[in-house]
Amino acid sequence: MSQSEVESKLKKLIIDTLGDELSLDNLEPEDKFEELGINSVIFIKTVVMIEGTFDIEFEDDDLDVNNFVDLKSLTKHVYSKINAI
Repeated sequence: MSQSEVESKLKKLIIDTLGDELSLDNLEPEDKFEELGINSVIFIKTVVMIEGTFDIEFEDDDLDVNNFVDLKSLTKHVYSKINAI
């Protein structure tokens, strides 16, 4: 799976989590999660969906929303996890 495919799937997961507040067209890789209203609870819900979708597991140290400030940083992390399998 390419990094752009990972990003596309992550965008959809984030939009599904946030509901009608965003669309695929207006979520950019550099948009800050904090500015999008993604708090620690929403982030953990998103991580659970990511783990199931990509069949990966986040380490406990990775479960801090501050480790991933935007879609770009989250995409890099998920992509590296997929390629480490």
